[in-house]
Amino acid sequence: NDSNIINTLNKKISFCRSMGLVWPLLTAVSYEILVILINMIVDFDNGSYIIHNWNRFILISLVLFIVIFLVNMFGNLSYITAFKLQIRELSEDYSDERFRRMKKIIVFIAVIILSAFLIYGIYIAVR
Repeated sequence: NDSNIINTLNKKISFCRSMGLVWPLLTAVSYEILVILINMIVDFDNGSYIIHNWNRFILISLVLFIVIFLVNMFGNLSYITAFKLQIRELSEDYSDERFRRMKKIIVFIAVIILSAFLIYGIYIAVR
């Protein structure tokens, strides 16, 4: 039973990896086309669609495209890591000790960073 689940999760991971660039790219292109068409519909009410500043239009379109693409890529990565974690938990004796150690390390690093910011803030305030 666990082997069937593991095989299913492995298939999902391989699908996400193979289509990992295609789907976010198509989503970003679709959003970009949708935004341009909505702008055209709104501007056609006034008679014509005119882009007054091409540089700003291209820059905003490019930033929108990149943001949507990256959001989708990170969304896919979160699914892949969740699938890998499920496979690891099903395939081997996975202890919570690793998570506890990792939490301690993260808390330790966070305390050090926050302490450094506190000391820097005090130094700036005193100076």
